[in-house]
Amino acid sequence: MRHAIPALTLGLILSTGCKAPIEAPTEISDLAEFMFVNAGAEDPEALIVSEPGLTAYLKTLDLTGDLNDRTFTLNTLQPGELDITYPTDADPAEQVPVAVSGYSIHPVASAISNWKEPNQVCLSSNGTKYQARTITEGADCFGDTCDTMKSTNEIRRESILADVWYDQPTTLRSVPLEDGREMLVGRGWLEQSFTGDDGDSSWDQVYTVDVFIPDPDDTTKTLRFYAMWSSITVSAVSSDLYANLVKSGTDEYFQNADSWASGEDWNDYCKADRDREYDRE
Repeated sequence: MRHAIPALTLGLILSTGCKAPIEAPTEISDLAEFMFVNAGAEDPEALIVSEPGLTAYLKTLDLTGDLNDRTFTLNTLQPGELDITYPTDADPAEQVPVAVSGYSIHPVASAISNWKEPNQVCLSSNGTKYQARTITEGADCFGDTCDTMKSTNEIRRESILADVWYDQPTTLRSVPLEDGREMLVGRGWLEQSFTGDDGDSSWDQVYTVDVFIPDPDDTTKTLRFYAMWSSITVSAVSSDLYANLVKSGTDEYFQNADSWASGEDWNDYCKADRDREYDRE
């Protein structure tokens, strides 16, 4: 699953007045972490200078080809002084970091509509059996007078690993690029660990960055990049098995989101009961 990652020569620095310019990392794993860390920054400069390198890397891949050829491992993410609440007792060394690249036949704007959907079942992975999203900030002004939309998510996952309910804050950031395109950067995390139904398994830490870049060769299409740094405690589940489940689940998310944006009947592709009643105890 690990692939050699070519060095990305950015040479791109954006300066503003006398402020020291920000330079994005040149290695894809560091770049993914850099985007996660800076997704909540007031100044979008760090995200702006990250885009050319990420786009250059994505353009080296067959984004509609074999999943293994567009999936790679990352370095662990060190929470440090993040601007979010996270489980401080979770060990970063236990993370299984996975990134998946893809391609959407829809423009970036469709991702905003998807993001605002309150019932996220059938827009997420097939293991998601319930996901209620509540927009807490920015729903009315996003893309107009504000650049950030915040939400909370109540999620039920059921898989061969274990069954669990957890709560996940997410944000979506609109980032103006120098050529006039608009990139979206989503971010999600856990504020605490969550115990599975069996009382023994747990979801210890999750950090995600979800990037939508208008294809510079056809802005009606979107380059996709999703990175997840996470760890779980589940008996007899190896890191390799877990990484493979994350990989396949991410690709399901890409496909389901495109099917939803295409207006397909969710009964034809969704593996979950979209009308499931809330049953969290």
